[in-house]
Amino acid sequence: MRTRAALCGGLAGALALLVAAQPAMARTAPCPVGIAKLDRSLRALPGATGVLSTIRRDPDSGEPVRRTVVETAGGTTLVVEQKNCTMWNLSVTLLTRGASPSEAELRLMGRALATTPLWRKWFAGTDAPDFAARRMIAPAARARMAAGAGYAVPLDSELVATGASSEALLAWVAGEPRSAPWAGMLTLTISVGGQ
Repeated sequence: MRTRAALCGGLAGALALLVAAQPAMARTAPCPVGIAKLDRSLRALPGATGVLSTIRRDPDSGEPVRRTVVETAGGTTLVVEQKNCTMWNLSVTLLTRGASPSEAELRLMGRALATTPLWRKWFAGTDAPDFAARRMIAPAARARMAAGAGYAVPLDSELVATGASSEALLAWVAGEPRSAPWAGMLTLTISVGGQ
Protein backbone atom coordinates (compact mmCIF):
# COMPACT_ATOMS: atom_id res chain seq x y z
CA MET A 1 0.00 0.00 0.00
CA ARG A 2 2.81 2.33 0.88
CA THR A 3 4.50 1.71 -2.49
CA ARG A 4 1.29 2.46 -4.40
CA ALA A 5 0.80 5.71 -2.46
CA ALA A 6 4.40 6.70 -3.10
CA LEU A 7 4.00 5.88 -6.79
CA CYS A 8 0.77 7.90 -7.05
CA GLY A 9 2.30 10.78 -5.12
CA GLY A 10 5.36 10.73 -7.37
CA LEU A 11 3.19 10.57 -10.48
CA ALA A 12 1.05 13.45 -9.26
CA GLY A 13 4.18 15.46 -8.54
CA ALA A 14 5.60 14.73 -11.98
CA LEU A 15 2.31 15.75 -13.64
CA ALA A 16 2.17 18.95 -11.61
CA LEU A 17 5.74 19.74 -12.64
CA LEU A 18 4.93 19.02 -16.29
CA VAL A 19 1.84 21.27 -16.23
CA ALA A 20 3.70 24.07 -14.44
CA ALA A 21 6.61 23.81 -16.87
CA GLN A 22 4.45 24.10 -20.03
CA PRO A 23 4.70 27.92 -20.34
CA ALA A 24 8.44 27.81 -19.69
CA MET A 25 8.88 25.04 -22.25
CA ALA A 26 6.88 27.00 -24.82
CA ARG A 27 8.98 30.09 -24.20
CA THR A 28 12.21 28.23 -24.82
CA ALA A 29 11.01 26.54 -28.02
CA PRO A 30 13.15 27.26 -31.09
CA CYS A 31 12.38 30.55 -32.79
CA PRO A 32 12.03 30.61 -36.58
CA VAL A 33 13.74 34.03 -36.73
CA GLY A 34 17.19 33.84 -35.19
CA ILE A 35 19.42 36.51 -33.74
CA ALA A 36 22.92 37.15 -35.00
CA LYS A 37 26.18 37.78 -33.21
CA LEU A 38 27.23 41.21 -34.52
CA ASP A 39 30.35 41.78 -32.40
CA ARG A 40 32.88 41.45 -35.23
CA SER A 41 31.02 43.68 -37.70
CA LEU A 42 30.22 46.32 -35.07
CA ARG A 43 33.81 46.30 -33.80
CA ALA A 44 34.82 47.26 -37.38
CA LEU A 45 32.75 50.48 -37.27
CA PRO A 46 34.82 53.69 -37.61
CA GLY A 47 36.07 54.86 -34.20
CA ALA A 48 34.80 51.81 -32.29
CA THR A 49 36.93 51.27 -29.18
CA GLY A 50 34.93 48.63 -27.34
CA VAL A 51 32.06 46.19 -27.85
CA LEU A 52 30.03 44.40 -25.20
CA SER A 53 27.39 41.83 -26.13
CA THR A 54 24.86 40.06 -23.92
CA ILE A 55 22.13 37.54 -24.59
CA ARG A 56 19.12 36.87 -22.39
CA ARG A 57 15.45 35.95 -22.62
CA ASP A 58 12.71 38.53 -22.33
CA PRO A 59 11.01 37.78 -19.00
CA ASP A 60 7.51 38.37 -20.42
CA SER A 61 7.63 36.78 -23.87
CA GLY A 62 10.53 34.36 -23.47
CA GLU A 63 12.01 35.65 -26.74
CA PRO A 64 15.78 35.71 -27.02
CA VAL A 65 17.30 39.19 -26.83
CA ARG A 66 20.83 40.05 -27.94
CA ARG A 67 22.08 43.49 -26.96
CA THR A 68 25.38 44.78 -28.30
CA VAL A 69 26.86 48.06 -27.04
CA VAL A 70 29.53 49.89 -29.03
CA GLU A 71 31.66 52.65 -27.50
CA THR A 72 33.47 55.07 -29.82
CA ALA A 73 36.59 57.17 -29.38
CA GLY A 74 34.48 60.32 -29.72
CA GLY A 75 32.20 59.41 -26.80
CA THR A 76 29.23 58.27 -28.85
CA THR A 77 27.57 55.02 -27.79
CA LEU A 78 25.48 52.73 -29.99
CA VAL A 79 23.16 50.04 -28.65
CA VAL A 80 21.92 47.43 -31.12
CA GLU A 81 19.20 45.15 -29.77
CA GLN A 82 17.73 42.20 -31.64
CA LYS A 83 14.61 40.57 -30.21
CA ASN A 84 13.48 38.01 -32.76
CA CYS A 85 11.32 34.93 -32.54
CA THR A 86 8.16 34.72 -34.64
CA MET A 87 8.89 38.13 -36.18
CA TRP A 88 11.90 40.44 -36.58
CA ASN A 89 12.43 43.21 -34.00
CA LEU A 90 15.39 45.57 -34.01
CA SER A 91 16.26 48.70 -32.06
CA VAL A 92 19.32 50.80 -32.75
CA THR A 93 19.97 53.54 -30.23
CA LEU A 94 22.47 56.36 -30.58
CA LEU A 95 23.54 58.05 -27.35
CA THR A 96 25.08 61.37 -28.30
CA ARG A 97 27.07 63.95 -26.37
CA GLY A 98 25.74 66.79 -28.55
CA ALA A 99 22.40 68.58 -28.34
CA SER A 100 21.46 66.69 -31.51
CA PRO A 101 23.26 63.97 -33.45
CA SER A 102 25.87 65.06 -35.96
CA GLU A 103 25.86 63.77 -39.53
CA ALA A 104 28.87 61.58 -38.68
CA GLU A 105 26.97 60.05 -35.73
CA LEU A 106 23.91 59.41 -37.90
CA ARG A 107 26.08 57.75 -40.55
CA LEU A 108 27.61 55.58 -37.81
CA MET A 109 24.08 54.61 -36.74
CA GLY A 110 23.33 53.76 -40.37
CA ARG A 111 26.46 51.62 -40.64
CA ALA A 112 25.34 49.73 -37.54
CA LEU A 113 21.89 49.22 -39.11
CA ALA A 114 23.52 47.86 -42.26
CA THR A 115 25.29 45.10 -40.28
CA THR A 116 22.03 43.57 -39.05
CA PRO A 117 20.33 40.60 -40.72
CA LEU A 118 16.99 42.46 -40.56
CA TRP A 119 18.33 45.33 -42.66
CA ARG A 120 20.14 43.06 -45.13
CA LYS A 121 17.04 40.89 -45.64
CA TRP A 122 14.21 43.43 -45.69
CA PHE A 123 15.81 46.76 -46.66
CA ALA A 124 18.72 45.68 -48.86
CA GLY A 125 17.83 48.27 -51.52
CA THR A 126 18.14 51.14 -49.03
CA ASP A 127 21.57 52.61 -48.27
CA ALA A 128 21.49 52.58 -44.46
CA PRO A 129 24.09 55.34 -43.78
CA ASP A 130 22.44 57.63 -46.34
CA PHE A 131 18.97 56.87 -44.94
CA ALA A 132 20.15 57.62 -41.39
CA ALA A 133 22.01 60.82 -42.28
CA ARG A 134 19.68 62.33 -44.87
CA ARG A 135 16.16 60.89 -44.74
CA MET A 136 15.53 59.56 -41.23
CA ILE A 137 15.12 62.91 -39.49
CA ALA A 138 12.71 65.34 -41.15
CA PRO A 139 13.38 69.12 -40.93
CA ALA A 140 10.55 69.59 -38.40
CA ALA A 141 12.08 66.91 -36.18
CA ARG A 142 15.52 68.56 -36.45
CA ALA A 143 13.94 71.80 -35.24
CA ARG A 144 12.44 70.01 -32.23
CA MET A 145 15.83 68.47 -31.45
CA ALA A 146 17.51 71.86 -31.62
CA ALA A 147 14.89 73.23 -29.22
CA GLY A 148 15.62 70.42 -26.77
CA ALA A 149 12.20 68.78 -27.21
CA GLY A 150 11.67 65.04 -27.44
CA TYR A 151 9.50 63.39 -30.05
CA ALA A 152 8.42 60.08 -31.55
CA VAL A 153 7.43 59.76 -35.21
CA PRO A 154 6.45 56.76 -37.32
CA LEU A 155 8.69 56.13 -40.34
CA ASP A 156 6.42 53.51 -41.91
CA SER A 157 6.16 55.38 -45.21
CA GLU A 158 9.91 56.09 -45.42
CA LEU A 159 11.03 52.58 -44.48
CA VAL A 160 8.99 49.77 -46.05
CA ALA A 161 10.10 46.13 -45.91
CA THR A 162 10.18 44.30 -49.23
CA GLY A 163 7.50 41.59 -49.23
CA ALA A 164 6.35 41.82 -45.59
CA SER A 165 4.43 44.07 -43.23
CA SER A 166 6.67 46.39 -41.25
CA GLU A 167 6.61 49.22 -38.75
CA ALA A 168 9.32 51.74 -37.94
CA LEU A 169 9.40 54.35 -35.18
CA LEU A 170 12.03 57.01 -34.50
CA ALA A 171 12.21 58.55 -31.04
CA TRP A 172 14.41 61.32 -29.64
CA VAL A 173 14.81 61.97 -25.94
CA ALA A 174 16.76 65.04 -24.88
CA GLY A 175 18.90 64.50 -21.82
CA GLU A 176 20.51 66.70 -19.22
CA PRO A 177 24.12 67.03 -20.38
CA ARG A 178 25.37 68.31 -17.01
CA SER A 179 24.20 65.25 -15.10
CA ALA A 180 24.46 62.49 -17.71
CA PRO A 181 27.23 61.35 -20.03
CA TRP A 182 24.92 61.88 -23.04
CA ALA A 183 22.86 64.87 -24.11
CA GLY A 184 20.36 62.88 -26.11
CA MET A 185 19.15 59.47 -27.18
CA LEU A 186 17.89 58.66 -30.69
CA THR A 187 16.26 55.25 -31.18
CA LEU A 188 15.06 53.64 -34.39
CA THR A 189 12.82 50.61 -33.77
CA ILE A 190 11.86 48.36 -36.67
CA SER A 191 9.50 45.36 -36.66
CA VAL A 192 8.96 43.11 -39.66
CA GLY A 193 6.48 40.24 -40.01
CA GLY A 194 3.70 39.22 -37.71
CA GLN A 195 0.06 39.98 -38.35
